[in-house]
Amino acid sequence: MKNKLNTFTLAEGATHVDMLPTVVKFGFTLAEVLITLGIIGVVAAMTIPTLFTIYRKNTTVNKLKKSYAELAMAIKLSEYENEDVSGWDMTLSSDKFINQYLKPYIKHNEQKASQINNKLHYKFPNGKNFNLAILTNGETSTFTMQNGAILFVDNWFDKTTKRRGIAIDINGIEKPNIRGIDVFEFFISNIDGLQPKGYDIPLADIQNPNKQYSCSDSGNSEAYSCTAWIVKNNWKIPPNYPWK
Repeated sequence: MKNKLNTFTLAEGATHVDMLPTVVKFGFTLAEVLITLGIIGVVAAMTIPTLFTIYRKNTTVNKLKKSYAELAMAIKLSEYENEDVSGWDMTLSSDKFINQYLKPYIKHNEQKASQINNKLHYKFPNGKNFNLAILTNGETSTFTMQNGAILFVDNWFDKTTKRRGIAIDINGIEKPNIRGIDVFEFFISNIDGLQPKGYDIPLADIQNPNKQYSCSDSGNSEAYSCTAWIVKNNWKIPPNYPWK
């Protein structure tokens, strides 16, 4: 028995193409495109500054950690050739101290404080001029570390706690030159070794804007303990840090 094929008859003048389904094309109107671009612009304006701030904070902490690590390694190397840091003579002049205990163990460029002081004008986070002797005194010993940071060793020493002050400007002579933003301070102590300045200040006082030794941009604060706050916060800049 023969199979019967199903057939259909085209209308007069029609073709197979005419029988295909119509493809409907969709698109955006100009108004819709402009609205979308406007939304993207608003979101970008809100998020980009935040992302840039996060980037700057991370960069700052990484530079600070690197400079700290180089200084800590120099102290360890120095202890092999000199005695333990507990026996270092903290009463030496800055030049003698740095030449005996630090400079031979850090890759650096020779640079006296007097050569760079006219280029460096430091401020507190509150905008006041920062004229700490370690950064302005002609007797301060200064050199540039291999990573570009400037290291300052003060002629000052604390007779009671037997420690010397050290400051590090992590980005050299570049701005902003603000205490706690790109210049950070440490102590080398006969008792505690290398410690951030303010390490012996309670965290509650570090965060109290009414305390002179706090890390704040208030008028009362000298941002003395900013380095200690970052270190105590697991090497992260806290949300309420006086960031500029």
